[in-house]
Amino acid sequence: MGRTHEALSSYNWRDADLEQLLRAVLTPYSSKLRQNIVIDGKSLQLGASMAATLGMVFFELASNAAKYGALSTEDGRVELSWSTDKSGVLSIRWKEIGGPAVDQPSRLNFGTSFIKQSLEYELGGKVDLRFEPSGLECDIQIPLVPATER
Repeated sequence: MGRTHEALSSYNWRDADLEQLLRAVLTPYSSKLRQNIVIDGKSLQLGASMAATLGMVFFELASNAAKYGALSTEDGRVELSWSTDKSGVLSIRWKEIGGPAVDQPSRLNFGTSFIKQSLEYELGGKVDLRFEPSGLECDIQIPLVPATER
C-alpha cells in the first residue's frame, strides 16, 4: 500500500503510469539474481483512484504468490501483461509459473474476495481467477471509461 501511495504521490495524485505502479508494488518480491517478475505492456496512464485500487490488488496477488505460489520457490516467476482494446477496456493477465501446484480453494478466502470485490465493485471490472496446476492465473478486464460516460 505504501509503495502505491509513493507512486501516486510522485504524480501529485493525478494519473499514474501502470508499469511504474506495478514495478513499485512488486519491487519487494523481485529477485536481483534472476528475472522472477516479467512485466510487459505499453505505457498507460491511469487515474489515481484506479491506480490505488490496482496497487492494492497486485500487492495482494504478489504477497500470496510469495507465501504460497510461484514467488515462494527458486524457479518460480510471475508474468504480468496488459493491453487495451478499441472499446476502451484494459485487459491484464497475471500468470504464475514454476511454483508449487495449486488447488482450487473450497471457499473464497479474504484475499480472493478482496480482489474480486475491488475489481468488480470499485472499478466495474471483471476478474477470472483460475487455480491451474502450473500456478494461479488471473485475467482482469476493466473499462477505462466510467459507465456514466459510456
